[in-house]
This record gives sequence, structure tokens and C-alpha cells, in this order.
Amino acid sequence: MYHMARKYEHIVNCFNRGEKTRLHQMLSLCNNIDKCVYGIEINQNSKRCECKLPVCPSDVFSVASFINAHQKRIPKTILLAFLSQVSALNYSSIQFNDFEELFEYVASNSGLSRKHCLLVYDFCLRIGYHLDPQILPDKSVYLFRGAKEGAEVVFGKSFRGFKLPTAMLQSALDTNMTSLEIEHLLCACKKCLQKVGSISIAEQTKLETKYL
Repeated sequence: MYHMARKYEHIVNCFNRGEKTRLHQMLSLCNNIDKCVYGIEINQNSKRCECKLPVCPSDVFSVASFINAHQKRIPKTILLAFLSQVSALNYSSIQFNDFEELFEYVASNSGLSRKHCLLVYDFCLRIGYHLDPQILPDKSVYLFRGAKEGAEVVFGKSFRGFKLPTAMLQSALDTNMTSLEIEHLLCACKKCLQKVGSISIAEQTKLETKYL
């Protein structure tokens, strides 16, 4: 039977070919570089995305390097209070089994409400990259703003939470991309996904029964 997820094959393939610098590689760039601009080609339409990533360990708790497209609307007082709280935590003394544990640890000790989950998530990406062993999203794709819009296009429905199982989205998109790569694809290519449309209701039900 024809797999409905094949409808996204061209978008996924274009994304993979066009994005030479993956998010993992961007995070590992040399010190003092906190901004990478990279392009994605979809149907010959050039798209540009920007990410500011504090790749130097000393920048993880810096307000100046932390403010990017996600945090620019958050009052500086909240950012300062948040970074003051999380900088006092002893990450090296805890054995995190996965990114979900790191996220919950920071969230519960951040002093922030649930509406600032994106701020917690972005911080966890930064601190998780510098932990030994490295902790990055693996089991789940975190869905905030653009990425959530993309996921809602794929499934044709809204989601109350802010993450979905990586395996579920890999199956829906018919890809073996990582959690971070899927998150970025959903955000960067949401308009292209809108043109293709959602997967079938039958496939939605099948995936939700299996993974949720």
C-alpha cells in the first residue's frame, strides 16, 4: 500500500541536500562564533535561516549571547533572573540519562512558569552540548513556534504539548533524521509542507496509536 508519508519525500530530500551545515555541526564551531547563517533550497526557492548559538562554554550563561530570535521579546530582567538561577546549579554532579531529564531538572529549578518552556529548552541545548557526555534531544522532537506549526501541518491538527516522539515524526516524514534535524525541518519548511498538505486521517490514527 502506498505510504502517505512519501508525499514529503521531495521536501526531506531537498532539505538534506541543501543544508550542508547541520545543527550539530553548527553547535561545534570554534569559540567566539555565535552566529551561523545557512541556506536551504526547496523547489529552487532560496530560504535563509539564522541561529545564534553560544558555542563557547563561558557564553552559556551570558545574556548578550543568549538573546536571539527566540528570546528577543523576553524582558532582560527575566533573562537575568533565569540565568542567575540556572548558573547556580551543579550539572556535572548529576548523571542525566537523556535530554528529557536535563530539561525537567532545569525547568523545576529555573523559577519560570510553563510559558517560558522555549527559554528553558534553548538553554538546555546550550548546556547539554557542553556536558560530558553530551546531552541533546534524542527521544523527542521539541515543538515551539515554527516547529509546532510545521508538525500541525503534517498531522492536520493542533497539539497541546510541546514535544512528540522522534520515532513518530520519523515515520510520518519517512526519514531517519535526528530530533534536532526534524525540528529544524518542520520550522524552516513549514510553508512547503502546507502546500503538500497533511497525512491521511488513517495514518494519523495509526501513528498516534503506536507512539502516543
